[in-house]
Order: sequence, then structure tokens, then C-alpha cells
Amino acid sequence: MDKLAKGSTFSGYPQDNAKRYLAEFESYALLHDLAEEDKRRIAAFHLHLKGPALTWFNPLSDESKQSWQNIYVLFKEKYINFNLHSATVIMESELFQSLILSPGQSLEDYYSQILEKAQILQKPDHEVVAKFNSELPDKMSFFVRAGQPVDIQSSLTAAKMAEA
Repeated sequence: MDKLAKGSTFSGYPQDNAKRYLAEFESYALLHDLAEEDKRRIAAFHLHLKGPALTWFNPLSDESKQSWQNIYVLFKEKYINFNLHSATVIMESELFQSLILSPGQSLEDYYSQILEKAQILQKPDHEVVAKFNSELPDKMSFFVRAGQPVDIQSSLTAAKMAEA
């Protein structure tokens, strides 16, 4: 058991992906056999926090820290279920809008960046497709739009065909 994965840490900065961290922590807990009712799960979660996230966790009431379900709900409220006017949403929105396909960047990398930000912001498919297509080179963008893609995956497929 000593050789098992250590698990990532979470700082709580706006650029940190809380949803991904929580999924990774759940995998870590499963791998280390930390049941939901196990106090070791809460201790492990605590040890994987740093920076602002640790500052958020430490003053939680003892009652809140008695249950993994309480911690889970509080964490989601703080870092995942955004208020539409929060600094995190504003920053993520700005990052989403500023994404471009850089010279030499692979389509898959560009696609992954857009998809990650869109999932965080819970963007509808049509906005994600529009953003993806808007930053493609003109001829490629025309080819993709001509195929009338219905989702981001079909846009990526069409862009790869145009690239070839």
C-alpha cells in the first residue's frame, strides 16, 4: 500500500480546476480504501489542501468536519457551484474568450483547452462550437462551418479533415 499514488493537492486559486481535483481525490480515496464514513478520508482531504483552500478548510466547525458528506457539499458550494458574478467565473470566462489556436498548436490541444473551460463554465454546445470555429484559420473554419457540426466533437473531426 505504501507505493500507491499520493494524489494531487488543491490550492483553491481561480485557475485550479476544483471539479477535476474532487474527481481525482475520489479516485485517491477509493485506491486507499477510505470509505465515506471513515475519518481518514477527511484527514486525507485536509492533507491535500494548501493555500486558500486550506485557509477555507481550517476554520470549518468541528460539526462540519465530522462527516465527509458535509465537507463534500461545502467544498462544492465554495469551489464548484459558482455564483455567476464571482471572480472565478469572470476569470474563467475571460480565459475562455481569450483561447486561440496558436501557430504550431495541435487541434487536439486547442480542443481540450476549450472543452475544459466550457465544462467549468457549463457553456451550451452551440457556444463551445462557435468558440472553437472562430479561432480556426479561415479556410479551415469555412470547411468546418460548411459541414454544419452539431457538437464540438464533430467540429474537431471536420477540422482534422480540413487539416489533412
